[in-house]
Amino acid sequence: MRRAGGYLLAGTDSPDPHVMPGSSLHDELELLVEAGLSPLEALQSATLYPAMFFAQLNNYGVVETTRRADLVLLDGNPLSDIRNTRKVSGIVMDGRYYSRRELDGMLAQAAAVADASSQPPASTKVATAVPVQAAVPQHAPAQ
Repeated sequence: MRRAGGYLLAGTDSPDPHVMPGSSLHDELELLVEAGLSPLEALQSATLYPAMFFAQLNNYGVVETTRRADLVLLDGNPLSDIRNTRKVSGIVMDGRYYSRRELDGMLAQAAAVADASSQPPASTKVATAVPVQAAVPQHAPAQ
C-alpha cells in the first residue's frame, strides 16, 4: 500500500479493554517497522499522516511556531531504533511539561484505580445456592 502511494495511519483501538492506550501505540510502531516501514515512516503514521487525513495540517502534525503540539521527549533516537519511543523522559501536553517522575506518579495512580475497580466491593454478599427440591413445596398428588 505504501509503495502504491497510500498512507498508513497508526492508531490502536483504544476503546478495546485489552488495549492500553499509549503502550499499545509503541507496540504498533514496532510492528510497522517489522513489516518494512522505516522508523521515520512509522512515526509519520502516528503524527504527520493523521493530521493530513483529518485536514488539520495547519494545526497539527509538525512542530512549528503557531502550531498546536503535544510533544514526547525521549532519551533515545527513535530513528535509529523505534523501540526508543518507550524511553520517555517527559511530555509537553496542552502547553504544560510533565517530568518522568510526574508521569510515573500518574501511572501508579491509574494502576491503583484499575486494581481497586477489579476487586469486588467489601460489602458484597454472596448468595447461597438452595437445592430446587428443597425450595419448591411438595404437594401430594390429587386422587
